[in-house]
Amino acid sequence: MFLDELNVALNVCERSSLGLMSQLGYDQHFPPLQIVIIDWISQIFGCGPMSLRFLPFLFGIVSLILFYLVLIDHFRQVWSVILLLAMSSFVARYQTELKQYSGDILVSIGFLWIWFKAARLSWKRIAIAGVLMLFMSMPAIFLSAGSVVYWWLSGAQSRSSIFKISVTWAAAFAGVFWLNILPSLGSEQLQDFHATHFFSFVDWRKSVSLCLSFFAACFGGKTIVYVALFIPMLVALIVKSKDYKALFGGLLVVVSSLILASALQYYSFVPRLLLFTLPLFLVVWLIGFEYLFDRVSVYIKNPILRIILFFALFILPCLLYKNVLFTMTSDKGSISQSDKTLYAMVDWLNPKDEVWLSQFAVPSFNYYTACIPESLTISNKVRYFTNPASIKAMQIEAKKMDPNQKIWIFISHQFNEQERRIAFPKAERIISDTGSYAVYGTLSALLDANK
Repeated sequence: MFLDELNVALNVCERSSLGLMSQLGYDQHFPPLQIVIIDWISQIFGCGPMSLRFLPFLFGIVSLILFYLVLIDHFRQVWSVILLLAMSSFVARYQTELKQYSGDILVSIGFLWIWFKAARLSWKRIAIAGVLMLFMSMPAIFLSAGSVVYWWLSGAQSRSSIFKISVTWAAAFAGVFWLNILPSLGSEQLQDFHATHFFSFVDWRKSVSLCLSFFAACFGGKTIVYVALFIPMLVALIVKSKDYKALFGGLLVVVSSLILASALQYYSFVPRLLLFTLPLFLVVWLIGFEYLFDRVSVYIKNPILRIILFFALFILPCLLYKNVLFTMTSDKGSISQSDKTLYAMVDWLNPKDEVWLSQFAVPSFNYYTACIPESLTISNKVRYFTNPASIKAMQIEAKKMDPNQKIWIFISHQFNEQERRIAFPKAERIISDTGSYAVYGTLSALLDANK
């Protein structure tokens, strides 16, 4: 597990289900209903990585099935968008991590299901489903706003029903806002982290780049990918706008409210936070794809040849650069992964050795020694340092101690291979992984060299 996952896991392990409904610790943010379900699963199957990641994985499978069921009654070439959604390594990554973004995709598809099935559902069922999804996904508020416009334009629900649903959803969002969002508003850390990812009406180059970065994360940032994605979308918006007035109206509200929230610095355009919009864009893409597919039938009568042609033109480019088969083999979360280093360090640990942990190594150490103590047992003295980059805090501590004391310094999310060799040239032993490393030696050997 990598850094963010470990911090979420620590919240699950340390808090009750009720405690998880409020703002989380360790600078984490998670939809309350999602993390409570994860907590219930952990109470049954334990807090191991497989158990904690089960819900996002399940959401990924259900998303594909539900997306197919939502679209099959309205479109013929559903296989195309299912393939794009299933093969994106960016989507697949968050279906195998302890993060909320797989749930965001499922909730987005759930709102599409409500849109298309609204005429057959009572307002009470829609209201209840919406409340659950608002507690399941942070960006569900944008989708709920689009729902109101969709029903208004399509007439799928009466105005009185729309009003009742809107009031119910507004009350639910107020609860989510009070529990999870309000405590972190104005956080300097969040503002600093997302500062370069807010939409700007002034700097259009930046804004366009932010939008393109999302599609690049999903399918690859190549010109051929953008052509394959945007031509069907533009065709749909230009040619089929009247036929899908309600759908495009709802999507316009979702996108507009998202842009406004980002411009006001309430929502970031970091690609993973935009994953909930992917099913919406894929529906628009599918409308244009089908239109072009039908027009070409005048010239190419054989349906198999048409499928091959359109696969080559509009689908294959989107599968070349960010697909599950080739890119998911890379070391996911490598910049902060530290479990391999930790286990190797413990194998070499002597009873009198001290363990010195850097800031970003603490979550891994705490998770594997406290949340799943059967995996690691450490009785050695442990010291924590929140500013490991300069090693100054360690040097100050070392002056108070026996210079011959043997220590392990465990550092994660810091330094590249060359820098770590320079920082600790007299280390007796170095254990290194892609996102962390541990060095062993005496205080004088490890820290005197840094004075």
